Amino acid sequence: MRRTSGLGPAHRGRRLLKLMAAVTASISASALVSSATARADTLSSYKSEAAQITAQLSQLNQAEAAADERYNQAQITLSSDRAHQTAAQEAERAAAAALAAKRSILQQAAVNAYVSGGQQNSISELIQSNAADVGAAESYLNSLVDTQQSAVDGFRAAEATLTQQETVLAKATRAASQQVNQIAAIRQSLNATAGQEATTLNQVKGQIAQIVAADEAAAAAAAAARAKAAYEAQQAALAAQAQANQGGGSGLGNYNGNLGNGLPPAPNPNAQAAISYAEAQLGKPYQYGAAGPDSFDCSGLTMEAWAAAGAGLPHSAAGQWNDTVRVSYSQLEPGDLVFFYQPVDHVGIYVGNGTMINAPHTGANVEYDSIWWSSLDGFGRVT
Repeated sequence: MRRTSGLGPAHRGRRLLKLMAAVTASISASALVSSATARADTLSSYKSEAAQITAQLSQLNQAEAAADERYNQAQITLSSDRAHQTAAQEAERAAAAALAAKRSILQQAAVNAYVSGGQQNSISELIQSNAADVGAAESYLNSLVDTQQSAVDGFRAAEATLTQQETVLAKATRAASQQVNQIAAIRQSLNATAGQEATTLNQVKGQIAQIVAADEAAAAAAAAARAKAAYEAQQAALAAQAQANQGGGSGLGNYNGNLGNGLPPAPNPNAQAAISYAEAQLGKPYQYGAAGPDSFDCSGLTMEAWAAAGAGLPHSAAGQWNDTVRVSYSQLEPGDLVFFYQPVDHVGIYVGNGTMINAPHTGANVEYDSIWWSSLDGFGRVT
């Protein structure tokens, strides 16, 4: 006789349900683990791609700053070359007119010599004259010879001057032509760099864009902290040395990290006018070689800002470095210029609290920015 299991249909049903629930839970847990792993892999991939894009954009930004500066310097040189060319053209025209005048004088001297019979006729008159007339006749002969020789000398000098001015004009024209070609080459290079940057930016979408933005912000903050610490250490060492040598020292300002907030007043009306102009351009796009009114590059912005205050600066970061007076960080005031890279390729206008307004690069707008870039080179004051 077989023994029954003691389990009724209802109990067996409940056990089956428990078993199915356990299997379902196990499958769900596996799915969650798999989903989490997939998300982690995707995020890791995004972060890796974002890091590559961030590094690429940084390189493109620096290359663009250097090319933009070369472009602006070439434009300044071209303007100078064209001014020399214009001056050489005027000098060449004046030399040609002088030569024509000397040729006319020479021709008239030749006519006079022919009409008077030349030197031989004068000698005949001298021989035939009486003793009383000898002195007058000799003087006349000398005058005639001198006039003819003077006309010849004047013509030859004017001819040499014209040849010289033609050489100068040709040289100035060649220089201007070379600058035009150089500008065209730099512009082509800038277009290529800006195109690469635009293509890279177009690839930054969705989650990658957020990661890139976060990476750039974190990298900028870390770089700012390092740059500020390094600069303060350098200035502290200089201050200690100055104190040891002269018994004096200087303090350092503070960067509070609040860009555009609680900025100190400008030290004078001119600096305020320059800052006000720069503030009015906030949000306008960067464009290499531009100096407003709708777009700017870095030196175009600072040039126009200080032009609003009545000061003339060249459209070149390096040129503005040369045209300003060096100041230390402890002396830095709103309105001063902040320079980056060596050689100088970028410039912004300081507004206080470790903050500047600048036109950074393609794809960005005129904005408030920290001055604490790793490429910080120094400060200059417009006088």
